[in-house]
Amino acid sequence: MQELATLVRPASPTENTMVKLAGNALNWLHTCMQILEEHYLENLGHLTKKLENIHLSNWPEAFQVDTREDHCRTTPGPVPEGVASSEADISPRKPGTNTER
Repeated sequence: MQELATLVRPASPTENTMVKLAGNALNWLHTCMQILEEHYLENLGHLTKKLENIHLSNWPEAFQVDTREDHCRTTPGPVPEGVASSEADISPRKPGTNTER
């Protein structure tokens, strides 16, 4: 945030100007976060619907392979709650069940 606040360099800035620049940087960061959140939530929803239409009889095995690979790439590895949540998100749903999370 501090880097954004220093991008605009007025000559002899007053304290009021510096406060406005810092506020502008915070606003910009907040707006970017909203845009990214909306973008990823829309894409996740779209991809989840695609997954619901795919019939995978062995999806639990494939999911375990993916989480093992993820564990090898990251430290400390997948969080158990995250794994359970992801499994619930991609598990086949019965017709008529609520798809909202």
